[in-house]
Amino acid sequence: MSKQNGGFDEFIGGLAVALVFGYLRISHGWGWWVIFPIVFGGIVPMMSGIRMMLSPGERNRRKLIEHESEKNTEKEVLRIAKTENGVVTPALIAVQTPLSLEEAENMLQVFVNHGYAEMTVCDDGRIEYVFPEFRRKAQERKAEDESEE
Repeated sequence: MSKQNGGFDEFIGGLAVALVFGYLRISHGWGWWVIFPIVFGGIVPMMSGIRMMLSPGERNRRKLIEHESEKNTEKEVLRIAKTENGVVTPALIAVQTPLSLEEAENMLQVFVNHGYAEMTVCDDGRIEYVFPEFRRKAQERKAEDESEE
């Protein structure tokens, strides 16, 4: 089972197996062979799940993974904004990243709240997020190209 959830699935799966086979052993009089699935399919995974849930290293690892993932997503959004000359929409971010549309909108709003971007509403009602730093650089490059010609 997945270790991404910190052992919860292992615990629940093991508990379910132990309860089902335990019930069958008691109610239907199944033989002693039922002890093996109870122990190896139930109790061992339950204990492993408990260990993973209580392990401080596992909790710290999960937090670190979540933090790294968030940082990578921020960088991805910034790269897209730079590529798009500083103007992006939540739909564009959602299409080019693993973020959902709502998550993309929330991430862009965080950039606005921290002063890295500005939210503008176009005449057609479309919401765009403008990253002024990338707009300036795109305009400077355009001016340089025009002066070279």
